[in-house]
Order: sequence, then C-alpha cells, then structure tokens
Amino acid sequence: MWTLFNEGWGQFETAQNLAMLQAQDQTRVVDANSGWFDQGVGDFDSHHIYFGKIRLKNEKRRALLLSECGGYTLRVKDHAYSEKSFGYRKFNRGDDLAKAIYELYTKQIIPLIAKEGLCGSVFTQLSDVETEMNGLITYDREIIKVDSSVMRAINDKLVF
Repeated sequence: MWTLFNEGWGQFETAQNLAMLQAQDQTRVVDANSGWFDQGVGDFDSHHIYFGKIRLKNEKRRALLLSECGGYTLRVKDHAYSEKSFGYRKFNRGDDLAKAIYELYTKQIIPLIAKEGLCGSVFTQLSDVETEMNGLITYDREIIKVDSSVMRAINDKLVF
C-alpha cells in the first residue's frame, strides 16, 4: 500500500500525483490522502477518528478504511522519552488501557466490518514516539503495555 499524503500535510494536485504513482506501480493499492481532505480519488475512503463514537458510512466506490484510531496514552515511568506526554485519552494502568482497546475494537470497529464493509483499521500506534506515549510498546521497546492475549482476543473476533 502506498500513501501519498497524510492528513493533508503538503497535499497538492492529489489526482495528478495519484495518476503518476499508479503509472509507475500498478501492483499496490493507494490511500491517496490518509485521513483528512479526501479528494475522492485512490483506492480508499480513509478516515482518522480519535474522538467520540466511530461513525463511518461506506460509499461503495472505494474500500472503507479507518486509517488511524486509538491514540490511547499510558506513560510508563523510567521507559519514557519525556515527562510530558501527548495522547487522546490517558490511562494510569495497563489493565485499563487494555480494556479500553478491547472495547474500542469489539464495540465499535469490528461491528463496522459487517455493517459498513470496513476493510481495515490502524491503531495509533505500535510504539511510543518521543512525547507521543500512545504506543502498545514503550519508547525504549522494553515494556509491552498490553498483554498479547488481549490483542489475540481481538484478532480472534475478526472475520473477513
């Protein structure tokens, strides 16, 4: 998968850039603009949703993709880049973080597969990145914040 622009950053001539990319490589699908300022081109109707209930409607022309969600923060002492942290929802305990991720997927995201044909979702994010402490793994990669059994339980519910 290629992504030309993320959240409109530097976005220009999206359709023309997409055509140029597709002329060079027809083997991959393209998210022309991940998240914001959709120009109606590319293979995905791509959304970034961090706040409130996830509501998506399949336009039936392109694959529906939740290309960013989550952003849940858990700062782990002595394994963080900074004292400051950024995230969309903060947690003090790993168990609470795991429960919130499980509920996000089982109550909101997974039902959208059958209801709207959601084809994928991307949880923000795999690892902490400096002050963004919303990773599943700490900045130093020493602590896994959410037990793999929780992620396995989510994956076991996926049916395509």
